[in-house]
Amino acid sequence: MTLAVSLDALSRDAVRWEETAAALTRMRHVLAGLALPTAEFSFAGASPAGAYQDLLDRLDDHLADGVRATEDAATALRAVRATYETTDGAVRERMHEQWRPLAG
Repeated sequence: MTLAVSLDALSRDAVRWEETAAALTRMRHVLAGLALPTAEFSFAGASPAGAYQDLLDRLDDHLADGVRATEDAATALRAVRATYETTDGAVRERMHEQWRPLAG
């Protein structure tokens, strides 16, 4: 695998992680729409309403953690690519400075 192919793979993987973060964000919006007023639980008392909201809050916390983790993964992959590109360019510069073709 060439360096260019590896760098492209890093970028593609970063996009996948961003797409995953976007999907998790959409799930958070759907989850927010599932909130119910306490009155909806009037037949069962206040306890189930609290438990239901606690469940929604816990799911939202997990989804938020997932969004952060997947966004961080995408950022890290882009940083790795940038490091490789910078390092590769610096190595090329050093080699060019040290190697001069003979005039012939």
